[in-house]
Amino acid sequence: MKFSVLTALTAIVGSAAAANQAVVTNDCSGTIYVQSWPYNGGAPGPLVTLKPGQKFSENLRSTGSTVKIATTKTLTNPLFFGYSSTSKPNYVYYEFST
Repeated sequence: MKFSVLTALTAIVGSAAAANQAVVTNDCSGTIYVQSWPYNGGAPGPLVTLKPGQKFSENLRSTGSTVKIATTKTLTNPLFFGYSSTSKPNYVYYEFST
């Protein structure tokens, strides 16, 4: 699962940055669950269920966010997709970890 999601994310990040959105595409054979947690300590976004081929996206938060991606609703052993951005210069930084 993690390799498929990572591959999809890596392929999308460049275009996602240009559109000012963080995007997760489920390129796996089963359902995955996604939830965004802002770095500033704000409330997490809703838990989103993605069937194969579906996408999750959110506007880039100026404070950054960690998007948790897992095969369980409880987000057990997630892949973490973290990002932050700056406007001057206009950069997006991202990382993946488990």
